Amino acid sequence: MNMNVASLSEVNPLAEAIPSGIASGFIDDIRSTLYDWHSRSLATVLVTLVNYEGSSPRPVGSQMVVNESGEAVGLISGGCLESALIEEALSCLRLKQQRLVRYGKSSDYFDIQLPCGSGIDVLITPNPEASFINQLFAAYSNRTLLEWTADLVGGSHQVVQLSNEQLTRVTTKNYQYNRAQVENDLSNFTKTYTPRTRVVVVGEGAIYDYFVAMAQLFDIEMLTCSTGRYSTFNAELLDPWSALVTLSHSHEWEPDILSKAVETDAFYIGALGSRSTHSMRCELLRERGISDTQINRIKGPAGLNLGGRTPPEIALSILAEIVCVRQQAMPKVWSL
Repeated sequence: MNMNVASLSEVNPLAEAIPSGIASGFIDDIRSTLYDWHSRSLATVLVTLVNYEGSSPRPVGSQMVVNESGEAVGLISGGCLESALIEEALSCLRLKQQRLVRYGKSSDYFDIQLPCGSGIDVLITPNPEASFINQLFAAYSNRTLLEWTADLVGGSHQVVQLSNEQLTRVTTKNYQYNRAQVENDLSNFTKTYTPRTRVVVVGEGAIYDYFVAMAQLFDIEMLTCSTGRYSTFNAELLDPWSALVTLSHSHEWEPDILSKAVETDAFYIGALGSRSTHSMRCELLRERGISDTQINRIKGPAGLNLGGRTPPEIALSILAEIVCVRQQAMPKVWSL
């Protein structure tokens, strides 16, 4: 299957090349990049969105990391502020000074305005301590919860390990502080780092191929397995931040995997196939002693009803359903 996008201009001479940042996929969790740059002895700056007044394309807690060369990963705005943020980050790096900066509404930067008319407050932290970076990366690698609290006035930072049960304590309220409230009332900011979304996909064929290719654009940890190797499937890979989807037109191997998956805390379990195929699938699982409650966890046929018929359209519908279920299942993980 040829999925090369390089010939786009040959099809449409007016088409622009796909930006390299999009072609390589979006990075929302910047911890591995921060650790990588630090391990290569590059000075780094952590940029965190701590408040917005009005609306924002990115949620509070979004982060960007900038290195001494001006390279940046992550996104704070919709793209309208990133160049200014990189300049400010490099300035803080030179001055060795943490800053809380407002952009947009009521900002001192009159020449930098947000098209939406909102105001955002960004914490810029130059050269985070090595111990902090190592703690972030350890939690990232081990898929554990970590709570970071930053003192916006004094500049100190505190990191605490959390259990899965403690995640529900995090408030989801956005205070929508104006500039005066930020300066007078916003003294601390807390962000909870959760594991990256993991998607385990077992299958073969065109839909499988397009799904895997499409998922590369998201900040997703992809674990793939062909149907010929389904016996290597390990249900212990499925934690509360994981999804499983089976994508194949042969289904005889599915009960072995699905019967294990429904015993896990995975937030999504989906299986490709028609409604009649899913009915037969469910009956086979009942014969194995799987309860209806567990069987009902399986999305079948997998995917939102977008009306798609082609392999990429079906792959898109399944990926969209995973994102939808994830957003409904996961609490927001920031607080003020």
